[in-house]
Amino acid sequence: MKKVLKKILPVLILLPLAIGTTGYLIAGEMLADSLYASFALYFVNPVSDEYNLYVEIARWTAPLVTATTILCALQSVWESLRDRLHLLGKKDRVAVYSDEQCDISFGRDVGAIYPGEKFRRYADSHIIMFSSDKKSLQFYEDHREDLAGKDVYVGIRDVECI
Repeated sequence: MKKVLKKILPVLILLPLAIGTTGYLIAGEMLADSLYASFALYFVNPVSDEYNLYVEIARWTAPLVTATTILCALQSVWESLRDRLHLLGKKDRVAVYSDEQCDISFGRDVGAIYPGEKFRRYADSHIIMFSSDKKSLQFYEDHREDLAGKDVYVGIRDVECI
């Protein structure tokens, strides 16, 4: 589901622009003015007095896109800040990457975070334990340069002899 959403996300973001531009064109505005007026709707700043059903739909959906984008950015900043604070002052900082719920016990002087599939550069040690070996090894390959010189532990479930 996440992969499908990532592919259609640009379309969803630009949909109010297309709908608004269509509405303004129908109302008799020039193309450049229609694009500008539709773009201004993302910031709740209508610059044209022309209204019809298309413009009204764009008027409501464009600010939703803007608000969602801002909230997603704030969520990412909050998660990073929360993880950094959790690791602050710890002797060893561990990041456990997994697509399943897991809780590993560590000593008092070890700070552990569970960022899921988001890589955290500021951890000293990294534990990679995804539901399949292929995902674990792919995650390692994707972040090989960032993991160089750090302690890395990859949980392998199925070992095949060749």
